[in-house]
Amino acid sequence: MPTTPPEAPAIAIPDVPSGLGVKGRWIPRTFTIVPWMALFLLSPTLVPQLRPLSALTWSGELLINSLCILLLAWLLPIYLKRDGLSVRDLGFEARPLKRDILQGFAAGAGIKALSFVLFSFLIRGPEVNLQMHIYSSDGIEVVSKIIFVVILAPVMEELLFRAGLIVPLGACWGRGARRDAVYVLISAVLFGCIHSLGDPIYYIGYILIGAAFACVYVKTASLRTVMIAHVLFNASGLTLGALLR
Repeated sequence: MPTTPPEAPAIAIPDVPSGLGVKGRWIPRTFTIVPWMALFLLSPTLVPQLRPLSALTWSGELLINSLCILLLAWLLPIYLKRDGLSVRDLGFEARPLKRDILQGFAAGAGIKALSFVLFSFLIRGPEVNLQMHIYSSDGIEVVSKIIFVVILAPVMEELLFRAGLIVPLGACWGRGARRDAVYVLISAVLFGCIHSLGDPIYYIGYILIGAAFACVYVKTASLRTVMIAHVLFNASGLTLGALLR
């Protein structure tokens, strides 16, 4: 008489499911992606034959950043596996889309309000001037830059500065409130480095903004939520640039 096989027990997924085996390693192997990405971004300026792919033209800018995201999507699973992790550990767990959207919009609006407080006395400073420069471009170039600022940059930056940094560090160094605070600080400092625009005040401001994004990621454990927040943050910045033209 055939018998029904017993139902498999549900598997509880801890904060860092398979990364515990590498706990204690000082530098996650996932960080190897950084020199690969840097080399890829610098290659158009180092190799004359690749200069059409550089950011000197709107098409080159859009293409090089799109390829950069594809390269990141290819390399990230490879190096995560070397740290005992998988893409699921980055925060791609099935969550209701409505919940991600609501949390993402609330976080994005809150962080944008924080940026207004931080930069209100520099409202005509380099950030807004940069965004106004986008609208001073011609036709298709404006579309290219908007796609980069609103879509490509948030996706790439959240993969690099939040998911690709905080999760591997948690796998190697362990998790907990104090350790998570250190990961948030590291993420925020690196985020500020590429957004400072050469201005020390902006560097401090973007450290705080990067810390806010990192806190959203640590709190929700959802990469989709923090990406939505970042998209809203950048889109509202472009809207402000359009209003100030």
